[in-house]
Amino acid sequence: MHDDDTELSYLDLEVAAQNERREAADHASIRDLSSEVATMAFFVVAAIALALLGPTHIEHPWLLGALTVAFAITSRIGFPIDVAVAIPTQMLLLPLLILGPPALAPILVFLALSVSGLIAATISGGSRKRVLLNGGDALYSLGPATVFVLASSPGLDVRPWTVVAAVAAQIALDAAASWMAERWRTRGETRFPLRPFLLVWVVDTLLTPIGVAAALASEATIWAPLALLPLVVLFALAGAERAKRQEEARQQLRTVTRERTRLRAAVHRIGDAFASTLDLDALLTITTRAAVEAVDADAARASAPTGLGRQMTHRVTIHEDERNTPLLTAVEDRAVNGQTLAHAIVSGVYAMAAPVGDVEAGGVVAVARNSHEFTAEERQLFGYLCEQASVAARNVARHASLHRQALTDDLTGLANHRRFQELVSDGHDRFLETGTRVGLILLDIDDFKAVNDRYGHQVGDQVLRSVAGALRDTCRNTDEPARYGGEELAVVVSDADMHECARLAERMRRAVEEVEVVGPSGEHITVTASFGVALMGETAPDPASLIADADAALYRAKYQGKNCVRLADDGPIAATRTTPSSTA
Repeated sequence: MHDDDTELSYLDLEVAAQNERREAADHASIRDLSSEVATMAFFVVAAIALALLGPTHIEHPWLLGALTVAFAITSRIGFPIDVAVAIPTQMLLLPLLILGPPALAPILVFLALSVSGLIAATISGGSRKRVLLNGGDALYSLGPATVFVLASSPGLDVRPWTVVAAVAAQIALDAAASWMAERWRTRGETRFPLRPFLLVWVVDTLLTPIGVAAALASEATIWAPLALLPLVVLFALAGAERAKRQEEARQQLRTVTRERTRLRAAVHRIGDAFASTLDLDALLTITTRAAVEAVDADAARASAPTGLGRQMTHRVTIHEDERNTPLLTAVEDRAVNGQTLAHAIVSGVYAMAAPVGDVEAGGVVAVARNSHEFTAEERQLFGYLCEQASVAARNVARHASLHRQALTDDLTGLANHRRFQELVSDGHDRFLETGTRVGLILLDIDDFKAVNDRYGHQVGDQVLRSVAGALRDTCRNTDEPARYGGEELAVVVSDADMHECARLAERMRRAVEEVEVVGPSGEHITVTASFGVALMGETAPDPASLIADADAALYRAKYQGKNCVRLADDGPIAATRTTPSSTA
């Protein structure tokens, strides 16, 4: 399958998944609506039947109206309990059942819920379409109303068992209707959330005696049930305060979770840093980003010494600007000079810095924040991060040192034979991939055996070191000199033709000729070298052929008088032989 086809397939799958989720949501909405409609139909039929079968004489219409209005107001009050919300309408439901005809109580509850829902939807700008489907919310009132009707509407002569049976019927009907609705809505795929309903039923049970007492108090004064309104207000105030505290707790939990996530990310970055211990720049980048996340900094940067003067150079910068740059620089210098955690404040900007690794083989990380000072805990965490990174930085330095030792000739400081072979191989790969020209300069110190025999091996070693230094000083920055073996040295030249290689070899020949070495007795020893130059191409298509051609050219230089440059293509002699003034 082509890549385009694969991408198209993935896109089709994603679109199909989105359509499936949308269809599932639509189906769920339809099932919710159908459940509400069915519940509403059942409520209407049952409420009308109850009103037709039971007595509907209203003895105190004004009181009944006032209780209905109070019920509507109370239905908008929520008191949070755990994950549930209790509504204290039970205090007013009992007076409606006892003082009014219980056969009308479900209808009055429905009217109260509908009016309060319509007003709330109008004020909040919510949907009013389902206000008329409040039958499901009023359904619970059918149970106690039926019990009171069957008890012949006892009124103020109500018996305790009637109240107990009414509350039991209320809970049973509410539980059955809620369970059926949940099963229908989720197609039986989720368990019924019993705990929230239990909490609500417990609150209703506890409020029942208060409602009964208020209704019975109407025997002394008809308006006694309205004395429950101050208690309703108390519920409202307590509920609002509790909801506020719960929201604050949730906000704190979100903050703690966010902080924990941020610190976890910082720890993971430190773990990544340990995995990146072979690259100082990668280590500083990971450590700096981890520090920003760990202490919630606004800006940061990491620096490391480079060059001969070991000047601090920025390796990583994060949101650095004109406001925090001077402070970052100052605190960075203090951390480097003191090799310890440093912090400072200037013009409302707070900063701190800590060294990572050693002065010569590490760096420094600095962070800044504009809002408030870093706490002691944040400074401790930042210091800990930099200490852990320091361990990795020292590993970087040790690895770099071992790597240099593995690829460096101990005597001359040039690349060793292994590194030379790598350079030639890399040049061959570039030649095959891009056609970049690769040249090779081989040189052999003239009469080196005579120097060792006459002046000793220590002077011979000094000659080798001096010639190596001359090569380093004259070769290009893109080229790397190496010790090929014994007194033979080499330079792999990249991106140069034969003429450019010959000029470079001649410049090296003159530099070697200018080398001055003093013998054990103070005598002056003149050093010369013979050079052979070859270029990778048709006659030298691989590393072995290139080395063989350069070696053959070097042999001709030796044979034709030494201290000269010869080319593998037998071109013109690049330089004339100069007779050394002393045996070398």
